[in-house]
Parts: sequence; structure tokens; C-alpha cells
Amino acid sequence: LQMLIVFAFLGLSANAQPWAAAGATWYYTVHNTTIPYPVDGYDKYEKIGDTLVGGKLCDNILESFVAYDWQLSQWDSSHTNNFTYQSHDTVFYWVNNKFWIYAIESAQVGDTWNFAVDTFFCHDSSYFHVDSLGQRIVGTDTLPVWYLTPHNYVGSVNQIPINYTKKIGFNNTMFHYSICITDYYQWGPLRCYHDSSGFSYNSGIVLQCDSTVGIENINVSNNFPSVFPNPASTLLNIHQSIPSPNQQFIITDLLGTEVYKEMLPSIDNLKAGIYFYEVRSNTDIARGKFVKEL
Repeated sequence: LQMLIVFAFLGLSANAQPWAAAGATWYYTVHNTTIPYPVDGYDKYEKIGDTLVGGKLCDNILESFVAYDWQLSQWDSSHTNNFTYQSHDTVFYWVNNKFWIYAIESAQVGDTWNFAVDTFFCHDSSYFHVDSLGQRIVGTDTLPVWYLTPHNYVGSVNQIPINYTKKIGFNNTMFHYSICITDYYQWGPLRCYHDSSGFSYNSGIVLQCDSTVGIENINVSNNFPSVFPNPASTLLNIHQSIPSPNQQFIITDLLGTEVYKEMLPSIDNLKAGIYFYEVRSNTDIARGKFVKEL
């Protein structure tokens, strides 16, 4: 009986092998300024073992979502299991009870591959187009890179270049998924990657891979401006210890609509409500929230 079970297991997974390295861990930035989900935080993916899914021996990748919801003024967290495997040169991932192509690691310029879509709403395919090939040197490793353009069912997010690096994965979000009604990229960019072999990659956009809402999460230089008073009525003061060149002050409302963009702010004409601001320069970007009173 034991031998029969072993042979059945091997038969199911003979063409599949885990894709992620032991201890593989990714951190992606979570940032969204629009209703109904204005949040800041991080999305962590960690390989916690191997498991059999759909007849394939897969990586069991646990997603841990940690973010602050600005609209509700509360922390959000969730945990989800994702599954991937590799067969020859192709990596697959499990979405909606079927495997989709995650990446083709032998793809050449001009090649395409379809990625996961919500089949309830979609009547066409979303796919990646390989624009060019390159390399990335991380420590002592030279890794191949595929530069891609996604073509989604909804064209509003087409032509946003991204890249896929062997071993590290995608630079903008871990798992791509087209919902077709309003396609979007959930989170990103990639902050950090490391695994049990000692290999690590840090994009440098944050001081700590698991930073949530704080100075290091939105301004690596720690030169975060203070905005006061908050709540405000007619005037909004901005103080920054070391002003950066060519800064712009941008205010958006709860719907994400840009309502103000100037070098020197005045909020006399804004309606009462909650607003988000950004201070942008050539090297930094800082974000925050304030309340406009009558």
C-alpha cells in the first residue's frame, strides 16, 4: 500500500518541481490613495514549504498583507496561500482553481504569454509581450531579466513597462491578475527579496523591508515635511528641515482627484473634508493626510 501511494504521488508530479528557493521571501510596497481603499503598508510573500496542488508539487507561498487604512483609520491584515511550480522553462501559478503561466524563462524578444484573468468577467486574454532582454548583477550572481509590456483586457493599464528577473520575480507585483472590468496593479514596487541560501536583493526604496506607515516608508532620506495646522481652515504651513530642489505640493481628494498642484500652497478654495498631499522633488516623495475645516 505504501509503494502504491508513492508511485501515485510521483506520477502526478513527475513534470513539476518547486520554483521558489527554500526560505524565499518577498516584500512589496502597498500604496493606494483612492477610495474605497486608501492604504499604506507592505505585502509579504514567504515560501513555507511544498505541497501537492492540482496534481503538481508546488511551492506553498504564504502572503501576509499588513497596511493602514486611511479612510477607516485602522490597520488591516490578512493571510492567503499561493501556489507555484516550474516545469522545464515555464513557471505556473494557481488562480481560480487552475494553473496559469507565471513566466517563461526561455522567452525571447517578441514572445508573449497569457496571464491569469477573471474568467467570470473576461472574454479575452491578458498577456505579456517581451520587449527586450537584459541582465542584473546582484552580489556575485548575474541574473537574466525580461523587460515586458502587459496587455490587459482593459486598455487603461496597457503600456506600463515592467520586468521579470529570474529568481527574484516581478518588480511591480508578485502575482498578476486581470479582473477585466477595471484592471489595475494591486501593489508594488518590489522592496526586498532574500532566501535561505544567503542571496538577497534590496531595491533601496525603504530602510526596512517590513516598514508600514512611517517616515522610512515614504521618504528614505528621513527629510519628511511637517504640515500644520491639522485640521486647517485657510492656511496650510509646510516645514522641511532640508528643502529639496524643484519641489511640488500636490493635494488629492478622497476619490484620488488632483485638486491642487503648486509650488506654494494655499487651501482657501478647498471644500471641507479629508485630503491627501504629496511633496515631490527630483529625489524624494513624501505623503500624508490633513483635514480641511470650514
